[in-house]
Amino acid sequence: MFFTRKARKEVEELTWRTIDQEIDEPGFGRLEQYLRDSDEARKIYVESHWLHTALLFHFNPDYGKRFMPAKNTEQMFMEELMKSEPLADARELARKQRSKKSASSPRAN
Repeated sequence: MFFTRKARKEVEELTWRTIDQEIDEPGFGRLEQYLRDSDEARKIYVESHWLHTALLFHFNPDYGKRFMPAKNTEQMFMEELMKSEPLADARELARKQRSKKSASSPRAN
């Protein structure tokens, strides 16, 4: 599926409405359809959630201590993200991204 600028912009807008808990039912339906049909939409969705979480922790370093005291923040975020039902199709994409990241990171000898 070719992903147009207009579609990308709509996915970004719908994703941020979801994050801000301001999305309406028709918008949520459109976002779900994009997530089902497009790798690019899933990538945008996951990256937006990563950015949101990074900003939360940047501006409030103690934010995660309330619910993530013992685990690596990135690991915990990904575990919670993978539990989300609307992200069923995005789970595989996130796993692939983690695998690529692990494969490309330098290893200590």
